[in-house]
This record gives sequence, structure tokens and C-alpha cells, in this order.
Amino acid sequence: MDLDEQYKLYFTAYSLVTEGDFDILHLDVLANEVWLEKYENKTSKVVRLIQKGFDWKNHLRRDIANVFQKSKAMQRLLQGKHVEIYNVYVSSHAPIDDWEVLKNQCSLKKRIL
Repeated sequence: MDLDEQYKLYFTAYSLVTEGDFDILHLDVLANEVWLEKYENKTSKVVRLIQKGFDWKNHLRRDIANVFQKSKAMQRLLQGKHVEIYNVYVSSHAPIDDWEVLKNQCSLKKRIL
């Protein structure tokens, strides 16, 4: 575990909470993972910060799919009608293979009952 990466992760989370008016949704100190939310204009902006490195694109793809599933599961807890999720990885190394194709937008549709 690189302390510099860990510092950057928690400093970013602290800055988003104190200066960006985000609220903490979930904090996992053992996994170095923080979920934050900010509600404005009927939109919940969720930021997931995690200190984790990936050697291969398929590992990163699997993690992104897990984040999407977790987001769908917690959708009832979020305030906004629309949900934007930002997945931020803090790592000193990028995956070896071409991972840029995984940068895309996904949307969660929320039903109003």
C-alpha cells in the first residue's frame, strides 16, 4: 500500500466534503474506498474514490461492472431523480493493455412509484 496514494485519496475526499458540499455515503477504510454524494438540481452526483491498481483491462472492466451493480442496489438511497456516477481510481500505474475504451458514460434509470 502506497501511503502517497492513500493520502491523495483521503485528501480528495476531504476536499470534496469540505469545499464541494458532498456527503459521505460509505467509507471502507480497509479497502481504501469512499463513496460521496452531492444532490443538486434533482441530480445526485456520486463519486466513488478507491485506491486500487489493475494490471489488466478485464480486471478494471469487472470492477466497473461491480460499481454499476452496487449503484443500482443503492439507488433507492439516493435523493436525485437522475444519478451521475464518477468512478475515480488512485493508482501509480495504469493497466498494461488498452483500457481507454472503458471510459464511457452509463446511466441509471430511476422509477418513480
